Amino acid sequence: MAFIFSFMTYSNAQGNPRISKKELIVLAPSHSQQLIIDHLENGDKYYRKEIYDRAFRHYYQLYGMTSGIPELNYKLGISALLGGHEADAAAYLLRADSSVADDYYYYLGKANQAIYNYGAAKDAFLLHHQSLGTLGQKRFEEEFIQLVNECDYGQYAVRDSLPYFITNMGPAINSYFDEYGAVEHATTNAVYMTGRRPERLPEKPVNRDAFRERLFKAEYKNGDVSEASTVASPSSSWRHVAVAGLDASNDLLFVYQGKDRSGHLRSVKITDKRLRGSKRLKGAVDRKVFQETSISVSDDGDAYFVSNKPGGEGGTDIWYAKRKGKNKYRKAMNVGDRINTPFDERAVHVTPDGKTLYFASNGHSGLGGFDIFKCERQPDASWGDPVNLGYPINSAADDLFYHPTSDSLVALIASNRAGGFGGLDIYEVKKDPRIPFEIWGEVTDIKDGTILPARMTIIDLRENLPVAWAESDSLSGEYYIQMEDVGDYAIQADVTGYKSQRDTLEMPEKRHEKIRRDFQLEKLLFPYTLWGNITNEANGHPVQAQILIKSVDDETLINSGYSSANTGYYSITLADKANVLMEVTAEDFYGKTMQLHKDKMMGDNGELNLALTSSKQVFTLSGVVSDEVSGNSVPAALAAFEPGHMEPVTVAYADSVSGRYTLHLDNRGPFLLELTAEGYFFLNKSLEFLSDSTLLVRNFDMQPMSTGARIVVENILFTTGKATLRAESYAELNKLVRLLLENADVRIEVSGHTDNVGSAALNKRLSRARAQSVKSYLESQGVEAGRIEFEGYGFDRPIAPNETEEGRAANRRVEIEVIE
Repeated sequence: MAFIFSFMTYSNAQGNPRISKKELIVLAPSHSQQLIIDHLENGDKYYRKEIYDRAFRHYYQLYGMTSGIPELNYKLGISALLGGHEADAAAYLLRADSSVADDYYYYLGKANQAIYNYGAAKDAFLLHHQSLGTLGQKRFEEEFIQLVNECDYGQYAVRDSLPYFITNMGPAINSYFDEYGAVEHATTNAVYMTGRRPERLPEKPVNRDAFRERLFKAEYKNGDVSEASTVASPSSSWRHVAVAGLDASNDLLFVYQGKDRSGHLRSVKITDKRLRGSKRLKGAVDRKVFQETSISVSDDGDAYFVSNKPGGEGGTDIWYAKRKGKNKYRKAMNVGDRINTPFDERAVHVTPDGKTLYFASNGHSGLGGFDIFKCERQPDASWGDPVNLGYPINSAADDLFYHPTSDSLVALIASNRAGGFGGLDIYEVKKDPRIPFEIWGEVTDIKDGTILPARMTIIDLRENLPVAWAESDSLSGEYYIQMEDVGDYAIQADVTGYKSQRDTLEMPEKRHEKIRRDFQLEKLLFPYTLWGNITNEANGHPVQAQILIKSVDDETLINSGYSSANTGYYSITLADKANVLMEVTAEDFYGKTMQLHKDKMMGDNGELNLALTSSKQVFTLSGVVSDEVSGNSVPAALAAFEPGHMEPVTVAYADSVSGRYTLHLDNRGPFLLELTAEGYFFLNKSLEFLSDSTLLVRNFDMQPMSTGARIVVENILFTTGKATLRAESYAELNKLVRLLLENADVRIEVSGHTDNVGSAALNKRLSRARAQSVKSYLESQGVEAGRIEFEGYGFDRPIAPNETEEGRAANRRVEIEVIE
């Protein structure tokens, strides 16, 4: 049992009803009996071992064969709930019934809670309570009250979403295993955290709890994070070493060192290069017979820590002790029942000034599981009532380990909410500083009050660009414009035949305020409206441009307007026909200036369409994508990525008949070009235009996924001399995962290869271990184990001479071969 996270989110042990093998075979006659038996036996095996993500895969295959077996639906629902498919759990459980397991309604409630359907969750918890006998109700009563409170609170909390972005910190930090307890040491631009990932992936699936806690460190600066790496343990004799807290003012990292059921809190000095001088904390904060697992110290030396020592409110509580010397603390005091509950309080953090306390609890009103709360110090030095940090910081899953960073808008948390990499992941919580607001009003004739059909434009005065448009509603006559943030804005009202009017806007101070701005426009006696479309000369696409109408005599500004970014349309009304200058400018385009003569202005309006020439250099890649075997065209997707970015800058598609493609880029590169097509291996190519050319022709041959086809998977990196995959490998491996999931009938062999440096036996062992690591990763991402073989060939199969460094580098590779 690990020290910090040694608890179950759900108090009940899951039911394990028997799924009838005979019934499955009868209800799925078109499927192989052996296939049914294999999925059932594997699903049940992983279910018993509580490896629910693996159990889900096998039960899901059976569900695809027949969905009418209640016991299967129950176990599929439980596996979905606890194995990373929370969104589907309630639907599967609803296809079962309460006769299958005594805890059916309990987990139906949990499944609905996981998708924020709190009304249905509360009903299910009530039915579970009613299904229990007198003794069962008595044992469940305290938890039942807490669950009802969560449902009551959750119903309104999710409707009142707070302005925060919750961002997973990605595969450089997180993994299939648990990561938590992240703290930032701003002086050294580092994040320290606890990880449960093994040094190498196991050959067979095991429960996440099977691995020891280890200390990890990553560089963290301006929101960018490097790959996390293990930190040398202050003492290697302990099974678990984990982050327990941080004293930033004294550059001390608190760690817990323990075996499965006992351990101690220690402090280590943070330096630029490594951790130094492990010292055990003494006194009230560290008792041998109890577990103190989290500690936080204010600048005055007061310590707040989590312990299961007796004398508290129940479970683990938060305690307080004053410092006595550098590493010793006086008698501890429980912070009291305003903060502590009969359930568990964990992961405490006090701000340096000692005025705000953050902690996690599953005993206060929350959204489900552990939620994060804060308390403020009162004038009498007591703590105020805990306040839930709200949705989306908290979720229906477990949310803990709140730690503010040096950026006042950003904090770190750990959560096992849906959408992560597996288990607990570390997330950034970033406050949205924007102040969204709404502008509305009506535009009328200044003389008779007639409501006018106006076109409203919001203009950013700093950039001198329009940022929003709206038309008056034809029924109410009112206009409405939603703005994402405050700024230096003006609003302009335009109506054909009326004098345009522009006003500056006073910005609101509170989010979602409504600002009313009405306009009364003066009707012109002899108006002339100039209108048309402004487009890109090269491709006819609409261009957002500014149009200025000036006097020919002294270039005095007469009127101005903008063309729409979506349509290119513009409309500008003059008070009367006149000789004027028209200036048109647009970002990344050459401007145009022309004189308009009043004797050519016929009627009360005239159309003038303009095409602007781009001033921005465009780089064009074109060519043909073909099947390398048959030569036939391949309708591939071509995505161009800038180095280090996960989102493509542009995507083009090859024609399904000719295979031809054209892709436009705005700089020379370099780029990574990724080609994908159904039934083909993905293809990665580097791309960069020559200094004297904006055109590049490249034809590509793609390899079909037929038996015997083989590719080298690029950018698969391992720790030197080991079989541990580095985080930089995940992006490439995830492409392979998608490829295999999209081609579900393909079986592959993953093979590891080395250069000829070192002994043959050592290289063969290392290459096989690395191939196994790739296989294990693919399985962890949902690829069936039976579809993947693996082998290590050492330096038996070189693809280049080993006499040069380039050749040896080419031979150090991972290959994928289609074997069926």
